Amino acid sequence: MREHDMSQQIKEIRKHYGLSQQAFARLLGIGEASITRYEKGIAPTKANANLIRAAENPRFMADCLKRDGVALPDKQRAKAEQIVY
Repeated sequence: MREHDMSQQIKEIRKHYGLSQQAFARLLGIGEASITRYEKGIAPTKANANLIRAAENPRFMADCLKRDGVALPDKQRAKAEQIVY
């Protein structure tokens, strides 16, 4: 996948769940600066690209929210939970 395509994919996934870059990074266990770089067009590592692609699956995100949802601001967590549950 081209870097531009991946940067758009990341933004679309993140916005679909109503998450900021920071919240998305926390849920996936990826550094916040990395998500910022990826959205600017820098290619993610293979492992991070796989995590980001997995986030397209609502069941995967539901597991992330169960595990790490408490680390998110209430409003963002509630929005993401509405979508995945």
